[in-house]
Amino acid sequence: MSDRRWKALSALATTVSAIVAVVAWVWPRSADQPTAQGSTSLTAPPAALAKGGSSAGHNATSPPAPGSSYTVSYQAASFTLPGASCQMDGENVSYNPAGADFSAAGPKVWTYLPGGEVWGDITLACFNPLDNTSYLDFAGQVAAITGTPDAAACNAAVSRNPIQPNVRFVDLHVGDGFCQSGGSDKTQLTYLKLDSVNKSTYTTVWSATGWIVPANGSR
Repeated sequence: MSDRRWKALSALATTVSAIVAVVAWVWPRSADQPTAQGSTSLTAPPAALAKGGSSAGHNATSPPAPGSSYTVSYQAASFTLPGASCQMDGENVSYNPAGADFSAAGPKVWTYLPGGEVWGDITLACFNPLDNTSYLDFAGQVAAITGTPDAAACNAAVSRNPIQPNVRFVDLHVGDGFCQSGGSDKTQLTYLKLDSVNKSTYTTVWSATGWIVPANGSR
């Protein structure tokens, strides 16, 4: 091989070696460079974030639902209104033999005291039994209701579907339910369920549940 070709090959080898050295020096440094500011990460976001969820993921909790604004005063308290057969001294007369008032302490039953009529939150008003005019009188506002309502359902019934406050005794049946508000104690909302009725003696047995109306009056 001539000296000229040998020198050319030698120069080419030197050039290739220099290029390899430069590449080996530059490559690891470029791999360590930080991502440019504002560039988009290639890592996929968590599923919760991709769907607009909270960064807390499945461990996030919602605020607790607000509780009832009513407080139970008493529940299923039994009481009896004695009817005395709607008679006094053996005669059919117009009078109120019994009634009850409702407060946070529960039902308070009273019976007829000579000298004047007494009207309570619920009152048995006797007239001539022969013409079926005796009735139960409810103070305030009252609504008929079925099932076992909570305070919200009772209040809704009274507000939206009130009935006449005088319910004929002959129309009463075991299982009848009534919600009442605005009685002698304005803080009370009451649910009454008729457990027993005697059409001969006019005696009734009831279960009462009472709630305290919120102080601000909202229901």
